[in-house]
Amino acid sequence: MEFKIKNNGKSVWENFIEQNLNVPSFCGGRGSCGKCKILVTEGRLPVTAEDKKVFSKQQLEQGYRLACRAYPESEITIKTVFLEETELVGSKVELGIREEKSGENGFQIVIDLGTTTIAIALVSNNQVIETYLGINHQRKIGTDVITRMEKAAKGMAKELTHIVRNDIWNGIFEMLQKKEIELAEIEDVVLTGNTVMEHLFFAYPTEGMEHYPFTPFFIEKTEIKAEKIFPDWKGRTKIIGFPCVSAFIGGDIIAGLYQIDADKSQKIQFFLDLGTNGEMAVCCHGKIYTASVAAGPVFEGGNMSCGTGSIPGAIFSIEAEEEGFAYRTIKKAAPVGICGTGLIEAVAAFLEMGILKKDGSLFAGYAKKGVVIARSITGELISINQSDIRAFQLAKGAVLAGIFLLLKKANISINEVEKWNIGGSFGENLNIKKAIKAGLLPKEVEKKVEMAGNTSLLGAIKYSMEEKEERERRLMTLKESCICISLAEEKEFPEEFLKRIEF
Repeated sequence: MEFKIKNNGKSVWENFIEQNLNVPSFCGGRGSCGKCKILVTEGRLPVTAEDKKVFSKQQLEQGYRLACRAYPESEITIKTVFLEETELVGSKVELGIREEKSGENGFQIVIDLGTTTIAIALVSNNQVIETYLGINHQRKIGTDVITRMEKAAKGMAKELTHIVRNDIWNGIFEMLQKKEIELAEIEDVVLTGNTVMEHLFFAYPTEGMEHYPFTPFFIEKTEIKAEKIFPDWKGRTKIIGFPCVSAFIGGDIIAGLYQIDADKSQKIQFFLDLGTNGEMAVCCHGKIYTASVAAGPVFEGGNMSCGTGSIPGAIFSIEAEEEGFAYRTIKKAAPVGICGTGLIEAVAAFLEMGILKKDGSLFAGYAKKGVVIARSITGELISINQSDIRAFQLAKGAVLAGIFLLLKKANISINEVEKWNIGGSFGENLNIKKAIKAGLLPKEVEKKVEMAGNTSLLGAIKYSMEEKEERERRLMTLKESCICISLAEEKEFPEEFLKRIEF
């Protein structure tokens, strides 16, 4: 797409946001991720230090720049080179679908408010009768919750709240219109999300979670009339927000624990939800030990030279061949980049091929230029370089260290775990054998694992279908059973992390 942009004191990236363009922004406009590429076709833009790190001398001469670092001094015409995220592929729920439009329990809407995607289900008579999956357009301001909190603190809180409420409203409207159901027919709206996302939706301040001791404004169950959030929603409908445990363990994890029956099962279970934060829980002997590790955005395609989110054309599966690599892309589209699962499978393939050392260094011949996986439709190389491997090492080191330390805190050996639950849409597409080969998960997981899907949405659906007294009792039991372990404060964490960082 081509745009004319004037000198208005704002960066090209800020102008894009105002025009509701979905700009990939893993770094929140700091110039470090290199994703917001543009090409100047008329006029000129100064070359910045950040531009020099991303583009070759030839590309700079051709007019390539980063939108977030570009401040026009006069009117310019530019073309977008980045891939606008108009469609992110996530996890939908497919349960028994029936066409009844009334029933003993009426209609309920269930929402999984994710950092990247928003999944919504319409429930009637204990059946999911319609689903919706859309983008959380807060991504254009920042792809991770830390960036969004920073932007909220700088005066963008109301905009972030407006964006996500608008996304949800549009998704609900689309579903109800499709099923010919009126807003007034909806009894409850059940919403889950991580602690920051729930705060932004309900317009709670997030400043307390930006710095130590990371104190949320509100972590109890929220219950509010829908009209207070959506002025056009008249009637008795209530919005119920799942309770959170801490700044790092949100309603989405409580919903996941609800889904795996952590409060009912006698089994020793481990729950893991992989993303920018790797949330985890050990469920044993009536207690739930919870923790979160900072994995970084690499599992979502961030901090990668050719990384991308889960969009059509993202390479999600990679196999080594005699000459090069075989790969699969989302929706079988032409390759545009590599998403998180693609990186994991690439690392497994590199180890199998013997081109990756135990310390994470690529062997000579690959160390400088990286390993080419594919070519895009425009002929650009899609590769994995040394810095991509290092980003993965940091993430997998944090996850493994978290797993082993949390088990130690619960006084449970890894062999005592009877069931491993991998939640989230990322986990849904994870090849467990390759994840173990790449050193992301312990080998003990393989024969005891269940890919549990979108546990946040599924758990909230289960909650919506149960008797009100029973579901409230269960919700409170789960929340009160959680014991938060701050791994960052554990003296053993740095040593454990260094031990787990190698392959």
